[in-house]
Amino acid sequence: MSGELPNIRFTDSLPNLITPDDYRQEDHGCKIRVQICQTEEGVEIIGDSRHIVELESLLAAAGIREMERVLCG
Repeated sequence: MSGELPNIRFTDSLPNLITPDDYRQEDHGCKIRVQICQTEEGVEIIGDSRHIVELESLLAAAGIREMERVLCG
């Protein structure tokens, strides 16, 4: 596993996996939703969380080398 942060490319939009109910919850947990798909180009992992630092750390620990990110949300 790598601890190195992935290279980030910014994009206009990504699927929203966090629901409005997730934003209303006031627990102190760190919810991360992940969707994994097989594409013609390989495996695609989409992650969403209110806690971006933890999400990026999880992806880095999984060995993700490149990541797309939206600027707001």
